[in-house]
Amino acid sequence: MDELPLEYTDAQKHILRAVTKQGRDIAIRLSPEDQLAGLRDGDVLMEEDQTLVVIRVLPVPALIARPCSLMEATRFCYEIGNRHPPTLCTA
Repeated sequence: MDELPLEYTDAQKHILRAVTKQGRDIAIRLSPEDQLAGLRDGDVLMEEDQTLVVIRVLPVPALIARPCSLMEATRFCYEIGNRHPPTLCTA
């Protein structure tokens, strides 16, 4: 088994180039149907010469948020979910 370790964000990309633990250069382009789910831990990409290339999604730290209002919850979801620079709120 040859593992392809991926960060969670990389596992969500529909076009990706990466290197396995054994040095295989892998290029991935997901079909439109597969783009919805992304790559998951344990997915088998290929079997070649009795070797499986398997996705390993690396662990990530957890973030716990306890917003005090609906506005804070909305802003948190917007900024974290879309992974972009912070927006400015004026109240």
